[in-house]
Amino acid sequence: MDSRPNVFAVLSTVVFMFIITACQSTTEKTVDQTLSDASISTAVQAKLTSDRVSQFLHVNVTTERGIVTLSGMVATKAQRGQAERLARQVKGVLKVKNILQIKNHPTAAGKPVPPNHLPDTKGPPLQGVRTIQGEVVRVDGENYIVKSDDGREVQFQADMMTRRLETIQSGDRIEADVDDDNYAALLLLSQRPNTPGK
Repeated sequence: MDSRPNVFAVLSTVVFMFIITACQSTTEKTVDQTLSDASISTAVQAKLTSDRVSQFLHVNVTTERGIVTLSGMVATKAQRGQAERLARQVKGVLKVKNILQIKNHPTAAGKPVPPNHLPDTKGPPLQGVRTIQGEVVRVDGENYIVKSDDGREVQFQADMMTRRLETIQSGDRIEADVDDDNYAALLLLSQRPNTPGK
């Protein structure tokens, strides 16, 4: 009887078991790391949304092997820095990659907007976000219909996540930053019509 097939069978079995063991230990490490990354992302997101001043509602958090990436939009350079500082405070964060973009707000009606009305406006405009300026024709719950400066009626949605400084009503001139899904990230009053007796 030839012993070569037995040696080959034993050797194949040993190699196969080595591969299975190596794959299993790699998989367990990846699963553990994935769970750790998910818990870090959740903790960073919670820390950002609980910040009383900024709340960072439009910041996305992803984590890969302890490296946190912040993406999305903020209103000012100060908010961009604050988001990074808060993320670094979370246990397990090894590094923060901050790719947050600063919102770009043109002036309303060609006039400078007072600094207490708008956050810092420096920074590139965000892709997929357009600015609508015009007069509010109707407000129906979370839906706003605006006659834009070019004469078209535009409809968009603004909910609790939309950043607003004042209540907007029909007749107000507004400026809204609206994404491709017609959701307003920011809604600002440009001018309120004169009301008698005020």
